[in-house]
Amino acid sequence: MEPHMKIANHKYYSRHAKYAGITEADLELCIRSYDNDAVVRIELFNRQFGSQWLQSEKLFYSWDLALQTETVHTFGRKTIQCVQRGHLYDIVMNEVIENLDVKYMLIMRTKGGMFDRKPIIPLFNALSPSFECLQHIHRILHGHSLQNENSSLGETNQDFSISKPSSAAS
Repeated sequence: MEPHMKIANHKYYSRHAKYAGITEADLELCIRSYDNDAVVRIELFNRQFGSQWLQSEKLFYSWDLALQTETVHTFGRKTIQCVQRGHLYDIVMNEVIENLDVKYMLIMRTKGGMFDRKPIIPLFNALSPSFECLQHIHRILHGHSLQNENSSLGETNQDFSISKPSSAAS
């Protein structure tokens, strides 16, 4: 392990696993924080990949550079999106009604002319993680952005624990 890296692993259920009554968690969340929390890598792995089409969803966030998402499909096909820091407006949890079912989505809102056609980008949507998993990811990303904005004031806001109360949506 690198000297300036923190790792945290958690297991969660997808929405599909909860509805099906599966007793073993089917998603694994791995959070890696580097360089005094200026960079974070969040990976959500499908533990049932042998019987499903999606392998993983990954997010790389560098406070001073960009946010990049990557979805790994069957046969190694990847979908990658990158948003420069200047085009990132905020990241929020959103409640959506789909097929008479309430589901929660983590979305990235963008700004600038480059994203006029697609101003909202869903994050960690393909594996359908539970509300608790999305809430944990939101706290990590929100904590990293606030921590780096307040670092000149000497404040810190590291949020690796899932037992802390959630912050209100931005």
